[in-house]
Amino acid sequence: MIFYFSATGNSKWLAQKIAKRIGDETIDIETIGDVDAYSHDMKSGEVLGFVFPVYFCAMPDIVEQFIQKLKVKTGDQYYAFVAVTCGNSFGTTIRSFRRAMLRQGLTVSASFELRTIDTFLPFFQIPDGDARQKAIDDSSIQADMICRQIADRSIGEYERKTSFQAAQSIALGVMYKLMRHTAYLHVSDACTGCGTCAKHCPLHAIEIDPETQKPKWIRDKCMMCLRCVHHCPKSAIDYSGFTKGKLRYRATWDEV
Repeated sequence: MIFYFSATGNSKWLAQKIAKRIGDETIDIETIGDVDAYSHDMKSGEVLGFVFPVYFCAMPDIVEQFIQKLKVKTGDQYYAFVAVTCGNSFGTTIRSFRRAMLRQGLTVSASFELRTIDTFLPFFQIPDGDARQKAIDDSSIQADMICRQIADRSIGEYERKTSFQAAQSIALGVMYKLMRHTAYLHVSDACTGCGTCAKHCPLHAIEIDPETQKPKWIRDKCMMCLRCVHHCPKSAIDYSGFTKGKLRYRATWDEV
């Protein structure tokens, strides 16, 4: 069983790639809903996997909350792994994930990092043309290696470690608190009121105003996954002035 969360498609792609390699199935954490607890009885030798993106050197809220309500009855010789995707800084995300799993009585056998196209538009540009293809090819090579290691049930921490990971996580954590206010998100006149953003917001933080037929954010804060920014059909949603005119990372909703 491989649980995943994906805002723009990278993590779902990796989760499905791993599942295909080991003959397993994937479950989108979003589809589980707001249950108080999620129980899963593992068979002997079963794989328990988690794939998700890194936000400012941390787990997305939706993943952290899912781990807190996860109740797993383990079988003999189970194999648990985590694979995180990020375009830039991973920080201590995996360390935090391992601690969260231990609190649930679960031990992580192996951990992996996959560097992907960075989709946080306020800081980065989405590559185009040859640069985009090279980034995709590089990610594919890394993903194939991760799949082989998981298929072989390799045990260990396969992420890169640096001496400033903890400091990086602390600094970006402070920045994240400041940047995740939904007041920074706004919609332009290009909006057609299609409702795509509201329908697919993972935290249900968006509603379509019945008077203006435009999206409005009903939460003060969100995860800043920027799914609404990337997947608006008209590129009508921006984060302050930092994303205007930038190329979006558009996957179809069936691929997210």
